[in-house]
Amino acid sequence: HGQPWNSIASSSDGSRLIADGSIGDLWTSNDYGVTWTDRTPSGGANNQGWLSVASDSDGSTLAAVINGGDIWTSTDYGVTWTDRTPSGPTHNQGWHVITISGGGSRIAAIASSGDIWTSSDYGATWTDRTPSGGAHNLMWEGLASNGDGSRLAATVYNGDIWTSTDYGVTWTNQTASGPASGQTWGSIASSSDGSRLAATVLAGDIWTAYDPSLVAPSTTPNPPGAATHALQAAAPDTGSGSPASNLLTMLLVMAFGCIVAGAAILHQRPKRS
Repeated sequence: HGQPWNSIASSSDGSRLIADGSIGDLWTSNDYGVTWTDRTPSGGANNQGWLSVASDSDGSTLAAVINGGDIWTSTDYGVTWTDRTPSGPTHNQGWHVITISGGGSRIAAIASSGDIWTSSDYGATWTDRTPSGGAHNLMWEGLASNGDGSRLAATVYNGDIWTSTDYGVTWTNQTASGPASGQTWGSIASSSDGSRLAATVLAGDIWTAYDPSLVAPSTTPNPPGAATHALQAAAPDTGSGSPASNLLTMLLVMAFGCIVAGAAILHQRPKRS
C-alpha cells in the first residue's frame, strides 16, 4: 500500500506477476495478485530506483532495470536475483525499459540517451546493437518484443519508431517521414507473432500498425484492408463523453509493423522535460 509503483509484468496466463517500485523493491505474486512477496528486502537489489520489469511466458525468468544502475535477472520466479551488468559499458547505464521473449533466453533493454542492447543467454552477456548510425545514442522511450524475441520495436521521444526483424542485429526507421515522424512517442507493445504493434504518443494519440505477411493464414484471419500496412492514430477524446472522433488513417508501406495493447507489461514513465 502506498508504494511508488513504476511498472508491472505478467506471465501469459496472468497468475504470476512482478512489480517494481521507483524507490523500493521488486515484488512478486503467484496467485493473480492476491498476495505479494518482497523479493529484494536486503542486499544489492534492495531499495533501488527500479524503472522497468519483464516476465517470460511462465513467470520463471524475470528481468528488471535500474535507471542509472544495472540489469538484474531471476530464473527462479523472483526468489533470487543476479546483477548482470556489474561492470563494463553496461554498468550504471540510464536503463529505461526491458523486454523478454516468451522462453526467457532473449532479453532486450534500452538506455535513454543511449543504445539498444540485447542478450541471447538469459542476460549473462550483452551486445550493443546500435553503437553507431542513425539509431545510436537516441532518447529511447519504449521497447517491445514478439514471442520469440526475433522482432523488436522501439520508440524514440521526439523521434521515430524503429523495428528489427533479426533479434535486434539491424534496425530500420519505420516513421522517417509523414505525420508519425518526430512524435513524442511513449510506450509500445507487440503481439506474440509480431504482426501488430501499438504505440502511444505522450499527451497525444494511440497509433497502431499491422503487417499481414507475418500472420499464419491457417490460424489467424486477416482484418479488412490487410493488403496494405495501416498506421492509424485515434484522436483524443473531446471531453463530451462520446467516443474519440476524427480518426486519422495513413497507409504506409512498412517492412515491419504491428501493435496491440500490451496488457502483460505496463510502465509508468517519469515525465521528460
